[in-house]
Amino acid sequence: MGSIVGIMVSRPMRTLLFAFVLHACSRAQVHATGELARAPVLPPSDSSWARLSRPCSRDAPIHLAPVRPPPPPGSAHLRDAHMADLSRQTPGGFGGLFIEHDEPPEPVAGARAHTRRVVVFLVDTTERDAALRALETRSHPDRFPLNVVGAQVRPARWSYAELYDWHGVLLEAGVREGVVSTGIDVKGNRIVFGVVDAPGRQRFENELTRFDLPCFLVGVEFVGRRVPG
Repeated sequence: MGSIVGIMVSRPMRTLLFAFVLHACSRAQVHATGELARAPVLPPSDSSWARLSRPCSRDAPIHLAPVRPPPPPGSAHLRDAHMADLSRQTPGGFGGLFIEHDEPPEPVAGARAHTRRVVVFLVDTTERDAALRALETRSHPDRFPLNVVGAQVRPARWSYAELYDWHGVLLEAGVREGVVSTGIDVKGNRIVFGVVDAPGRQRFENELTRFDLPCFLVGVEFVGRRVPG
């Protein structure tokens, strides 16, 4: 008569093993895709996102545009090109930086001046130390006169270079319908197009349907009338 050998596992041990399996599966998924999750900086529900022809979930995948060639000397986008080049050379997918202020709670005489901090966007925040050292020491035309090494690092969906490449695609394609301005919005970590009114926004968003754009790449803002740069 055959026998069956069983192994008794306590409830806490079963819970621990189950958690380990879930962790291993999630790790395998990350390695299989080659991409970590990249959530947008602004909430998915923000009304300033350009409306695409399909719904966008918070974990919507990204895809990249072809690398944009360098602009000619004297181009209006030369500074963006320098920033994109810096992004390609910096560990962690540098998405740009800006200065953020904390206003004093009340305008009381003798109150401390509002706090100023440097904020750096990185696609991979685990590269924080290497990225900040690179930004502090690398020689480039738009060197930051800031304490970059002590900056606050936040996760980005896009590196500056990725935004620059996609911006080039849209400019090269002549996206102009309803548009009065355009540029890279560092704080929003996206490309932004300015329109004058709601009909202008509708014409612009209709034009975007020509492209297979990833979610959370393009924003729309209402601005005064001026010629796109």
